[in-house]
Amino acid sequence: MPTFLAPLALIGLASLPALAAIYWLRNRYRRQTVSSLMLWSEMAQAREGGTKLQHLQVPLLFLLELLALVMLALAAAGPRMLAATTRLPLVIVLDDSYSMQARGSVSDQSARTQAMAAIVEVLESDLYTARFVLARDKPLVLGEAVQQTGQAEALLEGWRCQWPSADVSAATALAMQLGGDNERVLVITDHEPAIKPEGGRIQWWAYGRDRPNVAIVNATRSNEGDRDRLLIELANFAAQPVRVPLKISHDGTTLQQQTVNLAERQTRSIFVDVPTQTPVLTVRLGDDELTVDNHVDLAPVQTPPVRVGLAINDASVQQYVQRAIEATDRAALVTAGEQLLITDRTAATNAPHRWVIHLQRDEPAQAYLGPFVIDRAHPLSEGLSLSGVIWAAGESQSLPGRPIITAGNITLLSDVEYPSGRHDVHLRLRAELSSMQNSPNWPILWWNMIAWRAEHMPGPRRVNVRVGETVVVNLPQNIETVRVMNPVGEAIDLAVTDHKVSMPADAAGRYEIAAGSDTYALQANVLDREESDLSPRGAGQWGDWAQAAVFSWEYQSVAWVFGLIAAALMTGHLYLVSRSAQQGRQSL
Repeated sequence: MPTFLAPLALIGLASLPALAAIYWLRNRYRRQTVSSLMLWSEMAQAREGGTKLQHLQVPLLFLLELLALVMLALAAAGPRMLAATTRLPLVIVLDDSYSMQARGSVSDQSARTQAMAAIVEVLESDLYTARFVLARDKPLVLGEAVQQTGQAEALLEGWRCQWPSADVSAATALAMQLGGDNERVLVITDHEPAIKPEGGRIQWWAYGRDRPNVAIVNATRSNEGDRDRLLIELANFAAQPVRVPLKISHDGTTLQQQTVNLAERQTRSIFVDVPTQTPVLTVRLGDDELTVDNHVDLAPVQTPPVRVGLAINDASVQQYVQRAIEATDRAALVTAGEQLLITDRTAATNAPHRWVIHLQRDEPAQAYLGPFVIDRAHPLSEGLSLSGVIWAAGESQSLPGRPIITAGNITLLSDVEYPSGRHDVHLRLRAELSSMQNSPNWPILWWNMIAWRAEHMPGPRRVNVRVGETVVVNLPQNIETVRVMNPVGEAIDLAVTDHKVSMPADAAGRYEIAAGSDTYALQANVLDREESDLSPRGAGQWGDWAQAAVFSWEYQSVAWVFGLIAAALMTGHLYLVSRSAQQGRQSL
């Protein structure tokens, strides 16, 4: 299909009705040559016989002039056609956020479905070689370049539209870098551009629509001893109040059910208690315009206590330590198989799973009132405030490892990290000369130690995550690779780094991580307030590749074709006029 460099020149087509008017006015009154006035009586008698149908006689000269004007107007508009013999490069940016799944009735189509049909139509033109970029929180290139519709449809199976956010601007910038200055970019989304595309390289196609929606925007599950507590946060993004059914079930069995009233644009939090031993729970709302944010699956939060061993000769120090450990409610005191050993003796450190806290009693000792320097980047320093605390220790300056707390140049607390991931903590304290063990900082310090050890125990740090989060799973020793089974049934092998593996939760559902003989599971849910709000969605198309000067080399002008046709028509017109004049002279 041709495009025009100067489409305003098509105004010249307005001369066509002007030419037709000239011929009509010219032929309306014709000169009648008669031999005598007596013939007028016969003409009057003929008119009295009734009206006769007269066919419009279109002169050939008029048709030639009409066609010539059309050809001249088209030539002046600068028509051009694609000259490339190969396919043109095209990068398609795909909004991968879950609002693209929104739809109304059964006959209504989601933005993703409409966009798929448009992409197929573009590729069926046989003009482009296409690449795809998924717009997520960080853009992702989807496969290699394709030319055939079947190849594109296979790639687009990875376009699931389940991400909680889409940075379309970043994905567009990546798309423009992939092909350089001579590549077209097509953005597929469900909202209007913040800035209309200029320059002609980018086209922006939006297929969204302002729709009412009620969504689960936050959901947590926590253990409260003999029961689990669910926090369900609902948001109504519609401009009118709604009543929505809320059902909590397990494996198809309904545990609780209620109806929730929400005012327009209201957010409401609901607390529900369930038995602590209940496995994965499903929280579901009634279906509406966007179904993906109407349900969540919450796994039970299992936090096994840290096994702590005490081997302390100083009875008073052991009493202070034991009381602080028991107060955390996150540890179990054991005599064997400990994961954290607290001792003032010489301890064997060859067990890779066992961390050791060395309590050091210095002789002689000096009481320090501060100022204390605290490494706030270390987990053990969280919440500590040593103002007014007396801390007694020896005058030796050195402790192995990274200093955490110092008094001047005297290290009081340090951390040694080993390549295996194990830590040794060194704590210097003379309890009878100190007030540290009687201050609020003492239980805070031991809470931090237990929480820090628990954070590095094998398994995922959280079992209920949001889609889009990066999941960190701690692993035992000697595990080099793990196999992840994602919610869509794909098995992915991941390498282990520093005894842990990181992976994105890029789909809603259950993940299983197989690490040797152990298997860990977690649930991912779509929970995002901004993405569930469909009110700012819109539809339309912006940008025009034909107006991009950078693509001018791909076209060749065909104005000369229309010019030649116009010249041929004018030549024929001149010939007919000349022949008519010659015949008139011969008749005289």
